[in-house]
Amino acid sequence: MSRIWTFILRGIKEFCNAIILVMTSVILLQITLRYLFGRPLLWPEELARFALIWTIFLMAPVLASQNKHLTIDILDKSLKPPWDSIRKILIRLIVIGFLLFVFLQSVNLVPRFIGIASPAMKAPMTLYYGILMVSVFLMVIEYCIQLFHEVKKLNLVRRVKRADRG
Repeated sequence: MSRIWTFILRGIKEFCNAIILVMTSVILLQITLRYLFGRPLLWPEELARFALIWTIFLMAPVLASQNKHLTIDILDKSLKPPWDSIRKILIRLIVIGFLLFVFLQSVNLVPRFIGIASPAMKAPMTLYYGILMVSVFLMVIEYCIQLFHEVKKLNLVRRVKRADRG
């Protein structure tokens, strides 16, 4: 499971790199057409916005897997092993609960945009808002994996403490 998940996250990261390349190229095209030829296109700005939104939401689970989201780390160094694991488990449970709430809200939101097209590209607006569901779903998977590893670590710490006492 771990190798498959790592492969999926690596694929997402590479896909986001491609999206950023497309976004940069489209923006350069728009700048060239606007300032050199005086004839800007309508769709490049919308595509760039779309690409930025997708990159942000797709990279969120990748950053979660690397523990690179913003955190308050006052307690990171001060808690001893069993309490630090308990703290991490509680934080992950809270985050998973919040993400499940956001997922349920996005399930209600996305269908409202079925049949509505974006102004310039005429792309379905569900593509703009649907990425939220995908991102949150992937983050829930990532945080569940982290939760599983933290519970295993906590059980190992407890076994070591019991062995030291006995």
